[in-house]
Amino acid sequence: MSPPSHRRSSAQIAEYAYHIPRQFNLICERVMRRAAMEGITRIDENTFPCLWSTVQESFTIQLTPEVRRLLYMARRQGGLDADVDDATLKELGVETFIELVPLLKSLEGAC
Repeated sequence: MSPPSHRRSSAQIAEYAYHIPRQFNLICERVMRRAAMEGITRIDENTFPCLWSTVQESFTIQLTPEVRRLLYMARRQGGLDADVDDATLKELGVETFIELVPLLKSLEGAC
């Protein structure tokens, strides 16, 4: 069996993984395991949605609302760094980038 190779499937996985490489790999692994259990030998835009629906719950519940908001803002801004603007900090509910560090560090263990 080959990993999801179709561009749309890969793009969907990247979105579901919030563009976190380790999360992307975990999703691919679980989708491939599910495909093997169901006797599916090719994962593409036709087979991926059904496979994803059987494994998505284990991924969607792992991220807290705060982490989801942080990832959304980081994606919207093209990334986060120490020079993040005040409006973005306000949307994230903090006053300084330093206040984000514990949340960012928590992502290391979540991934």
